Amino acid sequence: MNLNIDGFEWDSVDPTTLELVCKSCQSILNSNVKSFGIRGIVRQSSELANLVSNHLKPIAQKHLGPNAILVRSILFDKPLDANWAVPWHQDVTIEVQEKHEVDGFGPWSTKDGVISVQPPAAILEQMLTLRLHLDDTDGSNGALLVDPGSHLLGKKHISEINPIAPVTLECQSGAVLLMRPLMYHASNRSTSGKPRRILHLDFALKLLPEPLKWMHT
Repeated sequence: MNLNIDGFEWDSVDPTTLELVCKSCQSILNSNVKSFGIRGIVRQSSELANLVSNHLKPIAQKHLGPNAILVRSILFDKPLDANWAVPWHQDVTIEVQEKHEVDGFGPWSTKDGVISVQPPAAILEQMLTLRLHLDDTDGSNGALLVDPGSHLLGKKHISEINPIAPVTLECQSGAVLLMRPLMYHASNRSTSGKPRRILHLDFALKLLPEPLKWMHT
């Protein structure tokens, strides 16, 4: 698979790095009321921040260049008591430190105290998402569904998203999925009870127009 043509490709981390990331993420997960999604998780642990900087950021830099910066981090899980199907969509929002009215940015929303906004498509097109799988993932525990090449169609309203040839991305723990945010993707509800923890990291190249600032910078 080719990131620019298909919208995704694969990489991986070594077993030692995976073990350390799992330990750090699980520690935060155990102390958090919301077990299905923790926003800004990298900011909650200096150990995790160092692991991301040393082992995952270089993967993003191979594709975006040395100036790539981390702009969002989320730990996702699908526990039996709190999981659901996620319909087909694109990732069209970014997280910022404060709300400021800037041409081309909007609508705005706030979730878990985090301010999000839809930016111009040009910003989304230069971003890259890394999804580190902390557990083996298959169709029974909510593996990601993607529509290869759909990122080339540009930013769409959700009503216009109609996948043509979806595939299920099953993988083993330690696999890193690189994907373009505008690629159509979805996931089914987990039915197996198996954990499906994923460390979701968004990287970008460009600074936002003043006075907007990325949440993670």
